[in-house]
Amino acid sequence: MGASNYNGGGLRCGFCRCLIGFLALTGIGIFLAVHLTDANTPADLIPNNFKPSDFIPNWEEFFHEDPFNATGPDDAPRWRNSGNGLNLEIVNALDERWNVYFDRAVQEWDAGNPDVLDLTTSASSVDSSCQAVEGVMKVCNGNYGDTRWKGINEVIIENGVRIISSTAKMNEFYLSGGNDAQKQYTMCHEIGHGFGLPHTDENFNNANTGECMDYTSQPEANMQPGEANFLFLQEMYGTQTGGNTVASASEVPTDRRIPALRGSATISWFEDVVLSVWDDLIPKIEGRVDEREHEDGWQLVHRSLHGSAHEMYLGKGLVVRVHKLFSSERLE
Repeated sequence: MGASNYNGGGLRCGFCRCLIGFLALTGIGIFLAVHLTDANTPADLIPNNFKPSDFIPNWEEFFHEDPFNATGPDDAPRWRNSGNGLNLEIVNALDERWNVYFDRAVQEWDAGNPDVLDLTTSASSVDSSCQAVEGVMKVCNGNYGDTRWKGINEVIIENGVRIISSTAKMNEFYLSGGNDAQKQYTMCHEIGHGFGLPHTDENFNNANTGECMDYTSQPEANMQPGEANFLFLQEMYGTQTGGNTVASASEVPTDRRIPALRGSATISWFEDVVLSVWDDLIPKIEGRVDEREHEDGWQLVHRSLHGSAHEMYLGKGLVVRVHKLFSSERLE
């Protein structure tokens, strides 16, 4: 499947959105023209009860597109790879209660068709802070409080295209009381973003797509990755030539184990740029519930009822992108 299949759909979608927007704005113009004769001042042109949503439902969401949802395979940030699939280590920094969800998610991502992913898992001590580690994806859990998000993914991107680190967090403030389906869906969803995948669909009101990159109010129907995800990944990374069995921690080569980042005599450029600001930047945006992340220097890329995406330039060509999956409590 060529990238044009995705991009063409995006172009068609974009054209439709522009056409609808044009017609809506034309309607506003006609509305104002009709009332212009009776207007005495510019303020009289628009009635007090006028709302843009009178012309376009969900006005605030209409002109915002999630970068994950709007990105085609050619444009999606990705891990370095040879073009024969993606080989990636995923670090389990979860407490043991989450192992069942982690193991299932990793196995299902690894066993996809087309066979794109060759995943290796390793274990570390429980790390709720989930500090970034260069070259791997790290998955964590903790009670992060009433942050409004149940899952979050933080990806560090080099020169706009290359993922060099990913962290995913499960927020037990919302998920500890949730059912297994909600936990499995969130785990699968945030790991999927760690590969560079977009949302398959952001409309809560249409039929479930049956895979975890779809926004849904019925997680039991979307707990695992699906064909659309693997076709997208194939466009990004190519296809594996070997098997797709997940390697256990004991099989991880010693040169790929987690480096001792703190207290090391040699501070790498990654530590210098990323870790020097991580402990300050990340907790701030994770704890923001007033939608004023820009006050801390974050650029809003997208916000909807169900999630948000922000970016910040760290220096030396590095950008951190933070994607939040909101809890249903945010909609109440």
